[in-house]
Amino acid sequence: MNASRGAVRIYTTRDGEEWDALIAAAWRHDFYHLSGYHALAENRGEGEALLIEYREGSTWIALPLLLSRADALPGIKGEAVWDATSVYGYPGPVASGPSVPVTVRAGFHSALDAELGRRGVCTVFSRLQGYPTLLVRISLAATCSVVWYSAPAFR
Repeated sequence: MNASRGAVRIYTTRDGEEWDALIAAAWRHDFYHLSGYHALAENRGEGEALLIEYREGSTWIALPLLLSRADALPGIKGEAVWDATSVYGYPGPVASGPSVPVTVRAGFHSALDAELGRRGVCTVFSRLQGYPTLLVRISLAATCSVVWYSAPAFR
């Protein structure tokens, strides 16, 4: 899928080697970002793991998320609605370098909004470990909410 000038790629835990190669190329990351850690969460029934990558040339941003069904919540009936969250352990977005141009961040925000909307995601909670400058507000459906959290130690 293309978003603005960049390209979007979605990885699942079945793409573990490619997922982990991208994470290894990140400027800053930890084991919470790895496909194996997300596969453990999947095996525990915590949701479907995705790594969403947005790339413009050699600059990229990637965000791992767990998607789980939210349509069993009170007030949401008969709709395929999903919740997206960071797997336990604070894996926020990672990027190709310590500074990401505003245009790439804007492309990432747009691509993330489009991909999550396409998947019926209604709520998002992610920690911004290491990248408070990637703070975004996603414009999902009017009844949905987005919460971003940045650990104080990384501000």
